[in-house]
Amino acid sequence: MSKKTSKVEAARACKSTTESDCKERGASLVRGCVAAMVQLRREGNLKVDNEEEEGWGGIKVNRVNMVFGMQVVLDLDETLVCAYETSSLPAHLRTQAIEAGLKWFELECVSSDKECEGKPNISYVTVFERPGLQEFLEQISEFAELVLFTAALEGYARPLVDKIDAGNRFSKRLYRPSTVST
Repeated sequence: MSKKTSKVEAARACKSTTESDCKERGASLVRGCVAAMVQLRREGNLKVDNEEEEGWGGIKVNRVNMVFGMQVVLDLDETLVCAYETSSLPAHLRTQAIEAGLKWFELECVSSDKECEGKPNISYVTVFERPGLQEFLEQISEFAELVLFTAALEGYARPLVDKIDAGNRFSKRLYRPSTVST
């Protein structure tokens, strides 16, 4: 069996893997699938055609058509990052995160609708990146179009995403106005 064939089979196996199998095999399976799909693309076996079409809510979407048809929508809070209002963050939690080697930063949030004595209300948020976030975004963006979704307001989310996505890997960013009330 050639390397090319085995990589194609690995990618097909990845596509048919169940959620429980992924949990059992852990992160190594995900990394293996990502690596196999990246290799397929490099070898020319994963064809990519960019098309623009009108998507949900009239938003223009760059669609990436591939053998596996990947467009990945990622939620921001509690998926890519964990954010806490700095004033209410227990000191021991921050210490544990730093000791564990988590990447973190503080973000200044200026609220346009909350004013105190005519001045904008400024709060600070401590943001912890999910472990392996940058590597994940780098690898998955090689074969899938990434779309960020958050129910957060743009004033908070935009500077946060600018910080974690310096490589501009997200083709679209959808904030609270893109949500639908139910």
